[in-house]
Amino acid sequence: MRKNAMCHMNSLFWCKVVVTTVCFALIVVWIGSLSNENVVSSFSPRFPLTSTSHSEEEYKFGVFPPGNSVDQLQSAINLGITQPRIILSWNQLEPSKGQFKFMLYDWNLHKMHQAGMSPIVTVKCDSSWGTKAPDPTKTASSPPIDEQDYIAFLTNFVIRYKDKVTYYQIENEVYDYGRYWNGSVEEYISLLQIASTTIRNLDEDAIIVLQGFANQVFREIEAGNSDALEYFNELLEQSDYFDAIDFHQYYEPGDVVEIVSILKQGMAEHGIHKELISTEAGDLDLRLFGRHIQYLLYGLVPPVPIVEQFLSIPEVRAYLQELLEEGLTEQEWIDFAIFLSDNPESRPILEKYQAENLVKRVMITFSQGVKSFNQIVMMNQKENPVDWFFAMMGLMDSEGNHKPSYYTYKLLIENLRGCNHIEKLSEEEMEGSSVSHVYAVHFSDDRPTLYIAWSSCGDMRIDISKQFPSIAKVTHILTQRGFTDLDAHSECVSSHSIPLTNTPIIITEW
Repeated sequence: MRKNAMCHMNSLFWCKVVVTTVCFALIVVWIGSLSNENVVSSFSPRFPLTSTSHSEEEYKFGVFPPGNSVDQLQSAINLGITQPRIILSWNQLEPSKGQFKFMLYDWNLHKMHQAGMSPIVTVKCDSSWGTKAPDPTKTASSPPIDEQDYIAFLTNFVIRYKDKVTYYQIENEVYDYGRYWNGSVEEYISLLQIASTTIRNLDEDAIIVLQGFANQVFREIEAGNSDALEYFNELLEQSDYFDAIDFHQYYEPGDVVEIVSILKQGMAEHGIHKELISTEAGDLDLRLFGRHIQYLLYGLVPPVPIVEQFLSIPEVRAYLQELLEEGLTEQEWIDFAIFLSDNPESRPILEKYQAENLVKRVMITFSQGVKSFNQIVMMNQKENPVDWFFAMMGLMDSEGNHKPSYYTYKLLIENLRGCNHIEKLSEEEMEGSSVSHVYAVHFSDDRPTLYIAWSSCGDMRIDISKQFPSIAKVTHILTQRGFTDLDAHSECVSSHSIPLTNTPIIITEW
């Protein structure tokens, strides 16, 4: 009964997408009249940002996936990644019963271990011979036919790699029936209990991570969906079987505040405290186009500035109009994403937006008490992306060239290495400024506090002389091609009047 309700809800969601797309086709003519006059330069959080308590544990940076190729893994190593996320596929490790193929995992985990990485391993029960509902697309898992076979698969992996792996995540986004999990919530809970018990018996230091909560779950909870809330609570009730909770973040960076608020409230209601991590984050989420359509049609939601920017480009508008004439399928959305990534007018806007939002997501995420952040994905995916809106979220383009977000991520990781506490300065500390976002980064050693800041609404200036009495060093992130982290521009600025824009800056002692 519950499963049918969930499936019905999922069907309703996609029906809404179809209806919205049709409505969009009706207003294509209107799109031509759009201008940039009302572009807002940043997001507006729905909840106040809160500080976290001090912790001696350093923050962890990752990318999902780091890639199975030599080049992609080396690029992840060069970034300074400390906690990537990888997939452990039962079907890949044990393609036939009792026949294990360790070569790929041997190579990847050895290289990661050498580089000082401690990966989050997402365990997928996706065997073509050992599960109740094998998935030919290899995205959805399902319950095992024989629990002992699943236990044997886990046992072989843990014994072989427990000196290289600490975090084990049991499945991914169970809420989205049929896409990543072909089974009921009750069947997932049973699998979680089996997997957790097996792994802990073999490795007492293992950290078990609950399946990743999709961004959409929190949107449904906020909207009052009882099925989503019931699913959320059912999983939190299994707290004896996990040590950490993972959530995924897309749409806009400010949504993270609301997500963490829901998670913390849920934990408080269940009397538990668990480590929070985020294993998926990325921009541009093409679903923002749908949100902007709602704004155009009904005016009940705020406009989406980045979509307005794209629609102001004639070629983008024309290309989207052409696709809408035939109806947008997932493949057509992928084609549109690739077009945005390759078009000489839209690509600079997209890549600047990605670099800016990567910094914002990291700072907001860590300031909320989350300990690990993973960017998705390493490389743009022109062919067969796991989801259509992932196609152009990579730190590298589909040809393997590093995008500005790659070098900005590297610059950020280098500047934040060794930090153990990040907080957003209050309006009082910033003399009542409600449109500036200033984050203080504290270190476990005697290094001076570092600040990362941007404006949420146009150009402005802030006074940070309480932190740096006279002058400060401002370093600009990388937002366009042709530059690396070594080319990052720094300048000496009066701490009484530091200019802020929508693009984050790094402020340090001169």
